Amino acid sequence: MNEEKLTLKKSELDAVLKEKSCRNCAICLEGHNSTFKDQIDLITNLNKSLNKKRQENDGLLETINSQSKLLANISQNSF
Repeated sequence: MNEEKLTLKKSELDAVLKEKSCRNCAICLEGHNSTFKDQIDLITNLNKSLNKKRQENDGLLETINSQSKLLANISQNSF
């Protein structure tokens, strides 16, 4: 995404958060009849998912870096 799209998405999110028009979402937990322990469990699960995605992204970044190095080597050898 370019900067313009990111700015637009940020302003959309800010508008939603100001209006608080969401219900039963995992982010604000608004509308949930849950205990503190349930909320902690939900946050823990979200953190685990976030860490898993971060590890996947790190692995993909390592793959891209190694492929880029390989392409650079091939380019150098062909000239």
